[in-house]
Amino acid sequence: MIAAFALEVFVPIYAGAQVYATGTAFPAFLGWNHYAGAAVGFAVVLLYTMQGGFTAVVWSDVFQGSLMVVGLVALPLVALPLVALWHVGGLSEVTRALNSIDPHLLSWHGPGADGPSSGAWDTSAIV
Repeated sequence: MIAAFALEVFVPIYAGAQVYATGTAFPAFLGWNHYAGAAVGFAVVLLYTMQGGFTAVVWSDVFQGSLMVVGLVALPLVALPLVALWHVGGLSEVTRALNSIDPHLLSWHGPGADGPSSGAWDTSAIV
């Protein structure tokens, strides 16, 4: 019963956020009106849901999740060397620039002069 209530409350919020995000993406990429982008995105999702049912929704989520994982792994591996080589002058220059901002940016514990106590996302908090 609690799960059903949670689904009833949060699924419409999630769906609304997705429609809003679609409405924001279309103007950014194509210069469309926000509402037109949201309507087109909603229509596309409605169409493939009606045609393929819940299975189509699951497969689209698998595809989107796979793209996010590939992007999460590939983007730093491709973008950092390109930016470092072409725009900054090499990886040593990137390291030197980060070190001049805050030497702790290159440490395992992250930024901040106090080391691991500067935030909750350090090795001791994760372990």
